[in-house]
Amino acid sequence: MKVKQIGSRFDFAHNRSERALQAELLVPALADPAHRARLLTGLDVGNADPITPDEAQAATAMHFVWVLRDAFSWEQKQAKTTLAWHPLVERWATILGLPAWGRTPEWWRHPEGSYKGDPDFAVHPCQPGVGWTTSDKPGKGGIARRVAAFDLAPAPDRAVDVLVAARKVMNTESDCFVQTPSRLIIIECKDKTGFSTEQRSRQQRLGACLTRLLPRPNPPIFVDVARTSKGIQSVWKWADLEALRE
Repeated sequence: MKVKQIGSRFDFAHNRSERALQAELLVPALADPAHRARLLTGLDVGNADPITPDEAQAATAMHFVWVLRDAFSWEQKQAKTTLAWHPLVERWATILGLPAWGRTPEWWRHPEGSYKGDPDFAVHPCQPGVGWTTSDKPGKGGIARRVAAFDLAPAPDRAVDVLVAARKVMNTESDCFVQTPSRLIIIECKDKTGFSTEQRSRQQRLGACLTRLLPRPNPPIFVDVARTSKGIQSVWKWADLEALRE
């Protein structure tokens, strides 16, 4: 009896992830000054100022980053020293585009009432359990615990949805985040799948938040790295990035 052999294949062509593809092709393309200038100056900027070679040369690219989440962590660390919690809350309520009630300190306060003896301490919205989280498990739903602890009931209309949406945007990773003196460029990579409507919506909101965090003269640019040209504004094709290595 002839036994059929089962063969396995694991190689870059068949088993790569989008991250592996990005590390292989996009990272070196943006690190090379000539390739970076070619890619950035060719972007569709709409009615904004065109990207010049000098602007492209001054650009910095960071890969696999959580800009909002980590920026808040840094500013929270500074506030621990200065105890400037109110300015931190005001600033980030503005950055996240929250309604007026989002500046109420209790929405940012630790659900236990204080943290290490500081009742004004502003919790990171992305912190599990005590941030802007929802859960039916005892001690895990940060939003519900605040409502109960700080007499926030009845909560503003859609407060839970608003805070959870803000947390999700804050906790959104950018595949690649490029800063130039004149604009921000948000790059997302896709290979075997496409973007969902929710991802597109969150990406647009992320861009608005980043613009408030890091103001620039020109609006942000959204770029897709994909197999086909179906992007928001501009698309870099994987095949074109691969061609840059030749």
